[in-house]
Amino acid sequence: MILSRLSDAALLRAGGRQRTDATHVLAAVRTLNRMEFVGETLRAALETLAAAAPDWLTPLISTAWVERYGVKVDNYRFPKGEDVRREWAEQVGRDGFVILDAVDETTDLAWLGEIPAVRTLRRAWTEQYHRDGKGVRWREGKDLPPARDRLSSPYDTDAHYGIKRGPGWCGYKVHLSETCEPDAPHLITNVETTNATVNDTEMTAVIHQRLSERKMVPREHVVDAGYVTAAHILAAREEHGIDLFGPVGMDTCHSG
Repeated sequence: MILSRLSDAALLRAGGRQRTDATHVLAAVRTLNRMEFVGETLRAALETLAAAAPDWLTPLISTAWVERYGVKVDNYRFPKGEDVRREWAEQVGRDGFVILDAVDETTDLAWLGEIPAVRTLRRAWTEQYHRDGKGVRWREGKDLPPARDRLSSPYDTDAHYGIKRGPGWCGYKVHLSETCEPDAPHLITNVETTNATVNDTEMTAVIHQRLSERKMVPREHVVDAGYVTAAHILAAREEHGIDLFGPVGMDTCHSG
């Protein structure tokens, strides 16, 4: 609606020059390390189950559980030493499987498995632990799912941990396109929000398609190196008539 009104007022039109860049968006959650994450994920599930089915939960837990999960899990509370910390993490894993197994076995309360916090617990335990005949084991780093497929917070399952030119963050990335004519107002023509792990290069074609659908295709599109490859330059010209400007990364492939 706003873009249509601006077009009617001759403030916005196809052609001309636009630019696109991305910035990070922080999720409204703490950034957690792996031990904090599993502890908080189990604590969140226990808090929810305590409210939804207290009589069912009580026989499953002990006073030791209250000590481990009664308050928010913080890094400073963890034991010192790599072996001891691993044992703590694997104890959390065993406790989590106690809950998940009990949920699966309680056929008369099948709705317990549909509680969002329990579903998050199940997914997180698949990502963070192995369980076989030898017991519950903490996954090694190389055995974890990639960041874009792995939960980063039990409180926002769409948020992921990403890095772009410096420190990382847990959340999202927003790609903003705007006109940049020297003699006209600078107006936002497109906004694309992704999780934090999506590379800028994956969004170039998406942005061009969105601009095309809105009949806002620029003649020149200025972007940074993250959005540009030789293939993007050719596709932009051939598919949309756009001259894509930006630094192309060096070819790191070795010829035979």
